[in-house]
Amino acid sequence: MSFQFVNRRGSSKRPRGDDNDEEGTRGRSQRTRHESPVHDNNENCGNCDKPGHTARDWMDGACPKRNKPGHIYDNCHDRRPEEDLLYLFWFRQNKGPIKSAMNVGRCLRREIQKNRDPRFTTNQVIPPPYSPEFARRIQRDHRWQGWEYRFPGHPEREAANRKYEPRYHNYKLSDLAQALDQAGWQNADDEVDLTQDGPRPDLQEPQEPQEPNKP
Repeated sequence: MSFQFVNRRGSSKRPRGDDNDEEGTRGRSQRTRHESPVHDNNENCGNCDKPGHTARDWMDGACPKRNKPGHIYDNCHDRRPEEDLLYLFWFRQNKGPIKSAMNVGRCLRREIQKNRDPRFTTNQVIPPPYSPEFARRIQRDHRWQGWEYRFPGHPEREAANRKYEPRYHNYKLSDLAQALDQAGWQNADDEVDLTQDGPRPDLQEPQEPQEPNKP
């Protein structure tokens, strides 16, 4: 089953970034969707432009909803608040966090309370997105560009083949809702304290191979 693109022309707009809308729909349909649309016939990732996955699966700042760079998820005109947990949590299992200022724990608590999706119940164990610091540590050893995506659209299967962040390993969703009671990404995460975090993995650009000296 795939998401349906919603034509919102003529509909009233509410301010973006408001993740406190309990229903999040303003009268729109509340159908559970499990996959996102790929806009503008873009079959490749909106970040690395490679086939086989989309920006929602990747490790950078492109919008996971539209599979495009240029804006973050919070500011996406096609954002549907009832999908927030899918993009910020479900599709990010054992992956770096989405570049978003939304409170992931709050989204998770809201979905658990609604009790409408069997994936999101109190006793379920789902690996959360990596914290920014842990994601950078992973990237130092395994750059995102070299990751394989063997199960696109099945993040639970992808997660089983990736490293688990020790502090959240085997947490139930009820515990994660408390532990993740914050934004998954903040502006400060782009300004790493090298004494605490070590060098950022992407500070050094790859060197072009030099041609040998000709006689």
